[in-house]
Amino acid sequence: MESVENKKNTLEESVAFESQRLIFKLSWNVDSAELAAQGNDINIASAVGDRFPFPYTVEEADNFKKYVKEVWVKGTEYNFGIFSKDTGSYIGNNGFKTMEDKSVISNIGYWLGKAHHGKGYATEALRAILDFIKIKFPQVKEIHAGAFAYNIASQSVLKKCGFVEVAPKKVRRF
Repeated sequence: MESVENKKNTLEESVAFESQRLIFKLSWNVDSAELAAQGNDINIASAVGDRFPFPYTVEEADNFKKYVKEVWVKGTEYNFGIFSKDTGSYIGNNGFKTMEDKSVISNIGYWLGKAHHGKGYATEALRAILDFIKIKFPQVKEIHAGAFAYNIASQSVLKKCGFVEVAPKKVRRF
């Protein structure tokens, strides 16, 4: 994987960083119809949690885009649309929350549209966002993630990226 480059820190810049096969853009620059089309999946909604409704409509996508821009400006949450370099297609999203002093990243997460599962994109996306965090937030000492016990694929992605399970319950904490 290429090293992650933070190209610009401005709200106007669309491309935030890249990996070998993926481009990460600020989530509010994702087309709402594409976001709704990829996100309108009961499996995504159940895996992501209560902030992600099903059905996922264009209106929900518009609301999400407004929200992620607001929290980006506040510096509390960072979200990125994931695009294929080969096709230019939007394939999913990833992001994370920071604690007030930015020493802990909590709730790192990712999802991909169903057609993009099983291709290694989730692992590549998580590795890329971890590289982004190292560059953007060098003071980070801990990164937390979670996956529901039934979501074996997501647990596998976390383990491939170096996360260690610390709380094996309904929601597995890494």
